[in-house]
Amino acid sequence: MKTKLRALLAMLFLFAVAAGAVAEDRIVVGLLPDGGVVAPNELDTIWPDSIVYYNPAESPLLWTGTNYWSGTRFTAPSDFTLQGIRFMVYNQNGTTDPCEVWVYQDLGNLPFMPLHDHAVYDSPVPAFSGLSTSWLEIAFADTEYIDFSAGDDFWIIYGPAPGGANGWYNLYDSSPSDRSRISNNGIGGTYSVQPGGDFYIIAEGEAQPYYDLVVNSITNDLERFFLPENYQVNLSTRVTNNGNIASPATTATFSVTDSEGNELFNEVVDLDPINPGLERTVTTDSSFSAADPGRYIVSVVVGGDDDPNLTNNSYLLHQQVVAEEDWYAYDDGSFESAISTQTGGGWAVTFYPTGYPARVDSINVFFPLANGDVDLRLLLLGESSYSFLWQYNGPVSQGWNTLPVNDVDNPNGFSFSDGQVGVMIVIDANDPAMVHDTDPPNSANNPDMPTVGWSVSNSGDNLGGDTNGNWGMRVHMAAAAPPSITFRSTELDFGDVQVNTTGSAWLVVENSGSGPAIIDSVFIPITMQDVIALADDLPFIVNSYS
Repeated sequence: MKTKLRALLAMLFLFAVAAGAVAEDRIVVGLLPDGGVVAPNELDTIWPDSIVYYNPAESPLLWTGTNYWSGTRFTAPSDFTLQGIRFMVYNQNGTTDPCEVWVYQDLGNLPFMPLHDHAVYDSPVPAFSGLSTSWLEIAFADTEYIDFSAGDDFWIIYGPAPGGANGWYNLYDSSPSDRSRISNNGIGGTYSVQPGGDFYIIAEGEAQPYYDLVVNSITNDLERFFLPENYQVNLSTRVTNNGNIASPATTATFSVTDSEGNELFNEVVDLDPINPGLERTVTTDSSFSAADPGRYIVSVVVGGDDDPNLTNNSYLLHQQVVAEEDWYAYDDGSFESAISTQTGGGWAVTFYPTGYPARVDSINVFFPLANGDVDLRLLLLGESSYSFLWQYNGPVSQGWNTLPVNDVDNPNGFSFSDGQVGVMIVIDANDPAMVHDTDPPNSANNPDMPTVGWSVSNSGDNLGGDTNGNWGMRVHMAAAAPPSITFRSTELDFGDVQVNTTGSAWLVVENSGSGPAIIDSVFIPITMQDVIALADDLPFIVNSYS
């Protein structure tokens, strides 16, 4: 197919429907230190502390239902006084349909009874003007403050979101969570629907002194998910104190296990105190390597039992050691959720090889249902643009589908010498929801490793980072043999020639390597330059095995 460069564009919204089970709760509880402001636009009130669950770095999603109520369960990390709320919805058309906001008591991780005798907000919402400028704030009167003890749960609920063509929608992130719920049968209905992320709601108020160490990521010094055999890497973790007092000195324990659960590496690293709102990165002194290809899980745990919130003190990193020819995969083979998107949208997953030049010869894509016509593409992704190497339009079966990727000029696959190679699907109206592996480790949502998950729009012409999970897409890669140039003949025979006449002869160049060769110059001895000239323009490419 014709190669076409496409700019990488940030995507704002996906219309999504989550299905299936949702992974365990592993959401960061973020309380800002005194004076911190979550919303970057100018608002009237600055509260001492804020409880935050959604991730503003992710592309927000819109729930596609109608007339639904949305709620998020908050947990007080220490004795906490709720003094206000910030929230944001997507009112793209400026509809005047009303919105109510309520605070509810929790019972068994579900909303139970309202804690005020009235809605704390009951009014239309303004038209959406951007993620940084559309926050609404509700400042309670002193008589409306609610005190919670450490560990108490409460709900903030808003609705009914009319949805549809002209109504407003909620906004939520794509990190799997069990904290947010949706009711389709009124505010007092059953909150049984899990959207798969957290709504753009912030609980504002004042917390008693506490510290909360949060592990943000694990990285290696190569910053790659796939490693060659016996390659040594040091491991690092970035830790933030989301509390409002300094954390004590503690430790970070790194561990690496193989697919059988055998521990291959363990090191304890000292972690110095961290002031509120700041972060610190620590690195192992020794390095990890593995001789056997396979899937390895790196874990880190920080702090001890005295941390008041132990749900965010650990993190997992997927590392795969690959042979010279091997399948590259982020998923673990099981898929917990599915997402649909609008026609012309889709997803992509990209992979860095362990070395260059590299060659990709097959892809593997999982479909929950058979389909008669899908649009699959192989893309080559650079720092600021990408191009398509191959495209398939045809049927797929339920489960894994393995497809060779080649063309006439590249019968053994496509070689490349920089960037990432990836698989893209572009959705049409008849395609089923795409499945993704959302339980940890989620390689697409590691903020300190390369972006490997992508959302697609405009029929593949736009690409933006996506953190939803590890989509069921894999590639098979091998080290590409470098170009190997030979001449079909060691002599260039012009045959019989006559004075003052012009003739030609072909110089045949063959490439027996798996990487393309670029011919950018042909040397002609100075004694022959008056009688011999090159008729074709340079440079020209000799593809592999041609």
